[in-house]
Amino acid sequence: MSPGVIGLAQTVTVVLFILFKLLDLFPQSVYYYLWPDVIPPELMGTFDALFRVFFAGGSLLFNWYLIGLAKTHPEEIYRLEARLYLVAFLVMVWRMKEPEYPPPPVVSTDANRSFVGHVTDVTTGYFCDCFSHPIYWKYVFTMALFQYA
Repeated sequence: MSPGVIGLAQTVTVVLFILFKLLDLFPQSVYYYLWPDVIPPELMGTFDALFRVFFAGGSLLFNWYLIGLAKTHPEEIYRLEARLYLVAFLVMVWRMKEPEYPPPPVVSTDANRSFVGHVTDVTTGYFCDCFSHPIYWKYVFTMALFQYA
């Protein structure tokens, strides 16, 4: 192969990978951020452990039965994986029930407040809500380890 063809193949691969990552942001954010909403904190560790067991089992089955066919039938394997991913994601979104939340606090609408003061209050509230409870620190740490493992 000529260097031009290899460069073109690498460029197309990189562009398609970036496009995949951008298009996968929404499903992945829905998927990962549903966990803290629908799984009680006392069951999060058990759920995560069982999730990893089933993930390992699925990987074992894939490697046992399908990896040998990857050289001769890659299109069929990709189509099967895409369908399984779509069905699993849609079933998860359809069947998961979020808990009832209390109504949000009433925000005062002070017309004399500056834009900077309002943004400061919102930002402070965000960081207090997101980082004041240990379960969120543990969750973020677990997800970071999972991504780098």
